[in-house]
Amino acid sequence: MLELTIMMNRGKYLVTDDKKRTIYSIKRKLRGEYVIRDVNKYELYELSEGQTMDRHMFYYILLNGKRKATLRCISKFLEPRMELDMDGEILTIRADSPDKLSYTFVKNKKELGNLKIMPIARGEYKYELKLEMEIFDDFIPLIPLAVVESIPPTV
Repeated sequence: MLELTIMMNRGKYLVTDDKKRTIYSIKRKLRGEYVIRDVNKYELYELSEGQTMDRHMFYYILLNGKRKATLRCISKFLEPRMELDMDGEILTIRADSPDKLSYTFVKNKKELGNLKIMPIARGEYKYELKLEMEIFDDFIPLIPLAVVESIPPTV
């Protein structure tokens, strides 16, 4: 199981593994998109908010400007959850607690990981991700940022 911690540091998020090594950085662009970079500052993926007339948010995960996956908020209040669609494969991210600070990753009715959100300061959070390697991709650390924007915690 892969364990990652995502925390704000000097205007960007640093993604560290269980041995406290920084493996990614996430920065917000001027237009509001998030970009994830590896330790060599190579841009891997971009999380971009989609245009919608609906009350639920959705995001595109882009690789070199082309859509790799879509992340949709399915429900904010009753059974809060999001769905990640990767070429027809669906990964559900559902809330486990009423305060929306704990989530489980489910694929084909099998739990493959969890996300814990811990408030640090006003509007800032620390994220802890624990995932099975079979669902990990370089864009996965972008998901907690979209979850907090779409389904704000009630703390």
